[in-house]
Amino acid sequence: LAQAEAGLIVANAGYSRTVESARADDIQAAQAALNAAQANYSRVNRGADKADIDAAKAQLLDAEAKLKQAQFAYDLAG
Repeated sequence: LAQAEAGLIVANAGYSRTVESARADDIQAAQAALNAAQANYSRVNRGADKADIDAAKAQLLDAEAKLKQAQFAYDLAG
């Protein structure tokens, strides 16, 4: 669960940078956060209780949305 929370922090940081200025680095950060969220979700899903799984799903959905927002902002800027 702590790793899921850390992934969320990373995803939020990437999103904040994207809002200020869309750059390739922002897209990479959002992608890294998404990858971490996906890996964490898989790990938690293999042996966690329902609350852990729900939290990881929420983190994954949040990271996916932030990646899409970052990509959209990047595409508009470039």
